[in-house]
Amino acid sequence: MKRQKSYCFDAGFGVGRSGVIHGVDWRNVKNFFISHGHIDHTGGLPEALFCCWKLRFSGETARQVSIYTPSVRQAQAALTMLHENHAAFENFLDVKIIPITEKLVFQDEIIRVEALANTHIVNAPTQTAARSYAFRITGPFGSIVYTGDLGSLDEGGIGEACDLRLMEDGHFRPEELLARLRSEAPQPKGTKAEQVVFLHHSREVMKDPDAALRRIPREQRKNIHFSCDGATFVFHPKSGWQLDKDSIVGHKTEEVKP
Repeated sequence: MKRQKSYCFDAGFGVGRSGVIHGVDWRNVKNFFISHGHIDHTGGLPEALFCCWKLRFSGETARQVSIYTPSVRQAQAALTMLHENHAAFENFLDVKIIPITEKLVFQDEIIRVEALANTHIVNAPTQTAARSYAFRITGPFGSIVYTGDLGSLDEGGIGEACDLRLMEDGHFRPEELLARLRSEAPQPKGTKAEQVVFLHHSREVMKDPDAALRRIPREQRKNIHFSCDGATFVFHPKSGWQLDKDSIVGHKTEEVKP
């Protein structure tokens, strides 16, 4: 099988199993980027690392994996859990933990990842580095902003122009986020229409995503998506990022009328 590169941004509960179900090849994931240390964003990290250890290419004897995180102790705890249960874990998987600061985090021949500090987790008086971040990812596909969890409507991830925006709606209503977004992040000239994907949903949105879409003014609904498990967006050089509608079979939010 051809070896490719995949990147994991946050690792919530069940990410390992869900990834396998939806076609993620964990053998190709060598870099994890954690926005903040809350358990709903990191609870699946041991499982994901276990998948990286358990699933191997034929003849592969060692692999290096990096975790970029503002919560080093939490990543170390995930490794401790795996070492305690599988003595051979570290014989194959060499895991590096790299603390995040607000700057360029990672760059290879495909992507560049920058961290944008936010206030979702408030620092203690003695702390200097932020504990919560959004990410800006750029590459041949244009630019992606993943907001992580937000502390306010006036911080990293909101005012960043991009082609694909992955935005949580668990702490602010979608219509509030869009109103702020439309006023703060004009689309760069010459780029394709920005796609906005809401994820990490609130209970309200999970209960009735159709109602959540109806609360958004009709003129703002174009290129707005409420993600479901397994939803896939594909980059096309001519048309930009587009939803693969085959990946959301049974998800009817896209068809809501006023």
